[in-house]
Amino acid sequence: MEAIEHARGPKRRYEYLIPIRVGEALAEDAAKRSQSAATRLLEVLRDAGYPVIPEDFIDLRKRGR
Repeated sequence: MEAIEHARGPKRRYEYLIPIRVGEALAEDAAKRSQSAATRLLEVLRDAGYPVIPEDFIDLRKRGR
């Protein structure tokens, strides 16, 4: 887990910047895909060319953290 945290680096929250309509659309799209809105947002950002790495998709809460 430490290696994953090191690879990902620090995290910041940006939800307060996203308009409600965008957040709702993101959540609806994620639900259709049976995934979380956070995962879907990471996919969108990765597909747009942002430096999202595989470790960003690992939910450490599900790894006994």
